[in-house]
Amino acid sequence: MTSQLVITGFEPFPGVAENPTEMLVRSLEACGDPVLQGAEAVIVPTRYGDAPAALRAVLSRPPRVLIMTGYSARAAGLVLESRASNACTATLPDAGGAAPPDSADPLHHLPARCDIGELCAAVERAGLACAPSDDAGGYVCNHLYYHALAALDEAGAETRALFVHIPALTGSALAETSAAALDLRDLQRGLGVLARELLR
Repeated sequence: MTSQLVITGFEPFPGVAENPTEMLVRSLEACGDPVLQGAEAVIVPTRYGDAPAALRAVLSRPPRVLIMTGYSARAAGLVLESRASNACTATLPDAGGAAPPDSADPLHHLPARCDIGELCAAVERAGLACAPSDDAGGYVCNHLYYHALAALDEAGAETRALFVHIPALTGSALAETSAAALDLRDLQRGLGVLARELLR
C-alpha cells in the first residue's frame, strides 16, 4: 500500500552520538498529532553507500509526501533545502568511516518538489523560526536528498519531497555547540505544519 506521508531521520554519525532527527522521527508515533502519527517513519543509516538503499523500498511505491530530516549545527530553526546536488564535498567520514564517493560527473542540482517560500511562511506563522537554503551541504544529507529526488524523477512520481535541516534538541549535549536548539514539541509542531501544507 502506498503511504500518504513518509518522514525520515538519520542514525548517529561521527561527532553526533545522539542524532536529534532519529529522536524526532521515533517520537512521532506518540506525539499526539494524528497526521504525524500516521506517517511511515524511516531511520536511515548515515552512510553514503546505504542511505539511498534505505529509501529504495519506500520509493518503489512513491508516497504522496516525503519529508527527510537531518541535523545541522548551523541551523537557527527549521532550514528548508531548495535543492540537492550530486557533489559530496564533506571531509568528515560517514558513520562507517567512508569518505564521500568520487564522481567525474559535472555539478548537477535537483530542485525540491514543493514551494519553499510558502512552506517557510507557514512555519513562521506558527511562531517558529524557518529559513530557506540552497545548499544542503556535502555530507550524507545532501547525498540522500539528491538520490531520492532522482529516483522520484525517474519513476515519474508526483511525490512532494523536501529536506529539512533541524537544530539541536534543547537540553542535549549538542545544544552546547550548536547555533540554536528547539524543544522536541516545537520540532514536532514544525514538522506537523510542513506535513499538512504538503498534503494539501
